[in-house]
Amino acid sequence: MKNNWDKILLELSYRVSSGIPDLTNEQHLIKLWDILKEHNWNIDARVELLKNLNEVSIVKNKKSGNVYPVKTFRPQTQTIVKKNATKDDIKKAQQGADEKDFDTDDKKSVDTKEEFKPSEEQQEDVNKINTGVLEDIEFIIENVDEKRTQGGAGSNTPTRQQVKDLQTFTEKRMEQDKRRKEAEEKGEEFNEEPYVHPDVVVREVNDETLDKSMTMLESRLGPEKFEQLIRFISKGGGVDPFLTKVTKLKKGHPDYPGLDPNSPGYKRSREIIRQYLKNDGKCVVTGVDMKLSVCEPDHRIPYSSAQKEAERKGTSVEEERKRLDTISDNVDLMVGPVNQFKSSLIEDKLLNKTRKRLAQSEEAEEVKKLETQFKNERSKALLNHYRDEFSNGNFTTLSERRINEADNDERNAMMKSWNYMHPNKKELKQQIQSDPNYYEKLKKSWKEQGVDLPDNSDDVDFNESPFNKWMNRYGFGGGKSRARSNRLSAGPERKYMMEHFRNQGQDVPTIKEENERDEVVNETRQKLEKELNQKQLEIEKKRITDPNLSDKQKEKIQIKIDKMQKELE
Repeated sequence: MKNNWDKILLELSYRVSSGIPDLTNEQHLIKLWDILKEHNWNIDARVELLKNLNEVSIVKNKKSGNVYPVKTFRPQTQTIVKKNATKDDIKKAQQGADEKDFDTDDKKSVDTKEEFKPSEEQQEDVNKINTGVLEDIEFIIENVDEKRTQGGAGSNTPTRQQVKDLQTFTEKRMEQDKRRKEAEEKGEEFNEEPYVHPDVVVREVNDETLDKSMTMLESRLGPEKFEQLIRFISKGGGVDPFLTKVTKLKKGHPDYPGLDPNSPGYKRSREIIRQYLKNDGKCVVTGVDMKLSVCEPDHRIPYSSAQKEAERKGTSVEEERKRLDTISDNVDLMVGPVNQFKSSLIEDKLLNKTRKRLAQSEEAEEVKKLETQFKNERSKALLNHYRDEFSNGNFTTLSERRINEADNDERNAMMKSWNYMHPNKKELKQQIQSDPNYYEKLKKSWKEQGVDLPDNSDDVDFNESPFNKWMNRYGFGGGKSRARSNRLSAGPERKYMMEHFRNQGQDVPTIKEENERDEVVNETRQKLEKELNQKQLEIEKKRITDPNLSDKQKEKIQIKIDKMQKELE
């Protein structure tokens, strides 16, 4: 037991910010509890030890929801479960937690802390961060592996309550803007902080506190995860790449090979973290706790207005985009569904959109939700279909007829699947990040088509086939908006796709040529279309139940239902 206890104390010293365990400190007791479990102490032994060390109560962390024993109750961050808990109380509260598997993520974090232990000076600084900021930093660390949601089954559709909160938020901000203008006209100062949801307790986060927070994040996460977090945060908000670029320090720098804190992307991430901590990790619109995976920066004055602002002021577009992306002055952090609903709308236009949404019947809302789910499921099914076809060497679907008949989602699936088989350097890296076995699958697929790829992805020559056949799907437009997110309109995109495939040596038969051939029926795609049409029929059946529809509207929907049912027979 002595050797075991020595290891426990050593591990505890690594985990506490000061490096010196204090068994009267409830934060240290929480960490000790976790370490004892990792060392296979049963719950009775753990409870007995903590009871001997101190009289404890059971609390629930308001932000993370974790239940644990503490010496001192903090009402700002904790909810009392049981005061002056007995041995049985603690055992009962922890029983559910003990049934969970802590070995994977928690063990990884233990290894990281041993390898990347901060210096004594860093530990002392971290210990001085106020409790509220510390809770938010811990919340970031706990959820660091979660990724930002990219759609999927209505995930970016706001709830009715979120739309109500956005309506209130917009009205309050408009009232505030009116008071600001009145003060400016009178030559008076206007010092009001921008309105946020009443549940958001705004705090001051000065440079010193932010520095300590960044130090804690880096020391706790380790260089690799910290870099991933910084790059992830820097790209939020859909701004131009020159604002999100994160670079590393050059060789010879004392902190090499760390990140360059003066690179624009690092500075941007730092300010977004400051804003996140300032608002206690809550959405400014809804007031709910917000993981970084669902947190999105929103520009109060739309980022897309940079072109007009540059023309009005005689400045460059880049200068205006940089100014509009000043986090402290023009950016709010809110949950993704709210930001997606808001888009670039402001003031009256945004209020009108919220009123229309709130005026919808429950049936209409359900139809909207089903339509979103259907769109996401259809996009996923099309992507899987074309990816399977191309992976099996079947590119016959790339015909003039099919491309002309394809809508936006289907054309996107075609192009994405083409790039899956013909990755450039960036695409290859992204695919490997999402699927470590991707390159092996790519090699196997091309091998079956008679093409040998290098054994190692590091040896790929991107100037050679198939890697030089990658196609651009975005980045079109006249530069008046975020050009990197612009797709061509339907007509030009169809023409662009056919020209690209033909230029890469792909046979893309014309409609005339297809008519002269015996066209093979694509049974797989017909089956897919039938399944999707069945889902569309279900949506129409739900739509017709909307009590706000007129008899004429219902009649039209019924005709559509009858037609679809006949086609599915």
